[in-house]
Amino acid sequence: MRPFGEDPEWDRNQMLAVRSWMMFAKRIFLFGDMEPTLNNPKIRFLPSEQWPRIKDMVAFAAMQKGEVIAICNGDIMLDPKVMKVEQKIRNGGCRCASSRRWHFDPTKLMSEALESATLTNEDGVDDRGRDVFIAPWHVWAKIAPETPEGFRIGLGGWDGFMTDKFREHWNETFLDFTALRIVHHPHHKGRRRPPELEALIP
Repeated sequence: MRPFGEDPEWDRNQMLAVRSWMMFAKRIFLFGDMEPTLNNPKIRFLPSEQWPRIKDMVAFAAMQKGEVIAICNGDIMLDPKVMKVEQKIRNGGCRCASSRRWHFDPTKLMSEALESATLTNEDGVDDRGRDVFIAPWHVWAKIAPETPEGFRIGLGGWDGFMTDKFREHWNETFLDFTALRIVHHPHHKGRRRPPELEALIP
C-alpha cells in the first residue's frame, strides 16, 4: 500500500479497494507500513518498501500452504464474485487465473460507475493491464524461484511477467475471467510517477 496522507486521490482509491476486499476475504495481507485507518482483525501489515518487490510477495504467497492467494495492486476493487474463481481453482476447474482491469470513474455514483466501466483508461487507451493474479500456494511456489529481483507491483512489466508465467506453466488450465467484470480500477486524474519510481522499472 502507498502511505496514506500523501495524495487524497490515492487515499480514496486505496480505501475503496480495501473496503471491497473486506466484503469477502478471509485474510488480507498489506505490504507496507501500518495504517491506523485500516486497523482490522482481518488485516495484517507486512513491512515493505513503498513499491514492494514481486519476488517477496510471491515468496510469501508460496508459504500459505493449503490456501488460494490473490496478488493485486492496492487500488483495485474486487467484486465478491471473485470467490467463484477461487472455488473453481479449489475444485480443479482451473489451476490459476487473472483478469484485465475495468476502468471506472470514482467520482460517479458507484453503481453507475461500475456499470459504465470500460477496458480503456481515462485517456481512451486500451492498456491491456492486469492487476490481480489468483493461484494456490503451490503455483506460487513454482513461480517464486523464477521471479526476477527487479519487478515491483504497480510498476511496468510485472503483470506481463506474471501472465507469461501462468501461461508458460499452466496454459491449458489458465482462466482469464475478464468477461466477469469483477476487477475494477479507478481513473487517476493526471497521476504521474516521479523519476525515482520510473527508475525502478526493469
